[in-house]
Amino acid sequence: MSAVAKKRVIDFTDGPIPKNILIFVWPLLVHQFLQTTYNSVGMMIVGQYSPNGSIAMGAISAASTMLTFWMSIFSGISAGTGICVALKIGARDEKEVERYIHSSAVFSFIGGAVLMIIGIATIKPFLILTEVPESMMAEATAYMVAYYLGFPAMMVLNSMSASLRASGDTYHTMIFMSVAGAVNLLATAILVFGFGLGAVAAGVGVTVTQIVAVSLILGYMMRLDGMCRFSFKKLTLFKDAVKGFLYCGVPIGLQSSVFSLANIFIQGYINIYGDVVIAGSAAANSLTNYIHSITNALAVALLTIVSQNMGAKKYGRVKRIVVVMVLAVVAIGLLMGLAICAFGKPLLGLYVSKDDGLDYDAVIYEGMVRALTYTLPYFLYGVVECFSNTLNGMKKSVVSMTLSLIGLCGVRIVWVVAANAMFPESVALIHLSSPVSCLATALMETVALVVAFKRLSGKKSRKNGALLENI
Repeated sequence: MSAVAKKRVIDFTDGPIPKNILIFVWPLLVHQFLQTTYNSVGMMIVGQYSPNGSIAMGAISAASTMLTFWMSIFSGISAGTGICVALKIGARDEKEVERYIHSSAVFSFIGGAVLMIIGIATIKPFLILTEVPESMMAEATAYMVAYYLGFPAMMVLNSMSASLRASGDTYHTMIFMSVAGAVNLLATAILVFGFGLGAVAAGVGVTVTQIVAVSLILGYMMRLDGMCRFSFKKLTLFKDAVKGFLYCGVPIGLQSSVFSLANIFIQGYINIYGDVVIAGSAAANSLTNYIHSITNALAVALLTIVSQNMGAKKYGRVKRIVVVMVLAVVAIGLLMGLAICAFGKPLLGLYVSKDDGLDYDAVIYEGMVRALTYTLPYFLYGVVECFSNTLNGMKKSVVSMTLSLIGLCGVRIVWVVAANAMFPESVALIHLSSPVSCLATALMETVALVVAFKRLSGKKSRKNGALLENI
C-alpha cells in the first residue's frame, strides 16, 4: 500500500477513540458540506437565473422524492457492502474483502441500469399520482430523465465509497467527490447561463458528477496495494459475497425506501397546496440539507466504526462511541437549526426570484413555516440515523428496518392523514409529521439498543465464565 494510503486507513479496533474518530470524520464532514454547498449554489442558480426560476426549483423538489426512493432501494447494497468489508477488515480476512468489493461493483452496475430503465418509464405516472402542478410538469420530467441517466455510475460509486470508508479512508472520497461536485456546479452554470435551461441543467450536472466521481475512485482503488484494491479482471458475482451484502443490505435498503415512500406520500399532500408552498418548501429543504450533511456524516462514520469493532468483538468500545456521536449530532443539529431559523428570510431569499410570476413574499413565508416545523427539529432524524447505523453495524438490520417501518413510515402517515382531516388548511402540521415520527422511532431504537447491548454483555460474561471453569 502506498504511503498516503497507509496514513488514511484507520483501525478503529485499537488506539484512542476520540483521535481516530476525528481523523475519520473530518473528511466526511468537509465532503458532505461541500457537496451540500455545490447543490445549494446550483439550486440558487436555477432558482434565480433560469427562465422559470421558482417553478424550476419547485419542480426539482417535487421530483426528488421519487428519485430518492429508487436510490434508496440500492443504498442498502452499498451499506451492506460497507458493513461486510468492515467486518472482514476487523477480522483481518483480505480474501473476503476482495470478493465483497468486486461482487458489489458488478451487482450495483446491473441494478443501476435496471433502475434507470424503470425510472424513466414511470416518470409521468409518478408526477400525475403525486399531483404535481401542471406548471411544473415539463421541468420535473426533464430533470428526472437527466438524473436517471446517471444511475448506473451512481450505484457503483456508492458501493466503492462504502468500501473505502470501511477501511477507514474517508480522505480520498472527500477529494474525489469535491472535484466532481465542482464539475457539477460548472455544468449547471453553463447550461443555465449559456443555454437558458432550467431544472434539466441541475439533472445533467448530477449525472456528470457521478461519472467523474466513479472514474476517480476506481482509478485510485486500482492503484492500491491493500485490501481494497480494485481490478476489472476480478469482476465476478461471488455467490457467498452477494448473499452476505444482501443479508446486511436489503433490510437497510427497505428501511430507506420505506422512508422515501413516506416522503412521496407527504410530498403529494404538500403539492395539493400549490406551487407557492412547493417552492417555499424546496428553498427550506436546501437549507435543511446543511444540517443533514453534518449529522449524516457522523451517522455514516458510526456504521464503519461499529462494524469494525463488532468484527473484532470489542463491544465495550461500541457503546462508548455511540454515546459520543449521538450527543454530537444533537448539539450540532440543534445549533444549526436555530441559526437557520434566526436568519431564515435572507437565506431563503437567495433561492427565490422576484421575477418569475410567483408571489415572492408568500414563497418566503412558506419557506419559514417549513424551517420552523421541519428544519429546527431536524436533529432528531440525525439521532435516528445514528441509532439505525449502530443496529446495522451490529447485524441487526431487520430490527432497524422494522422500527423504521413502524416509526418513520407508519407514525408519519397516520399523523398526516389525521392532521389533514382535522385541519385541512394547515400545511405546518404536514411538515411536523417528520419530527414526530423521528422522535417515536428514536425512542423505539433506544430500547432495541439497550436490549442488544445487554445480550452482548451476557454473552461475554458466559464466555468468561466458561474460561474460568477450564482453568
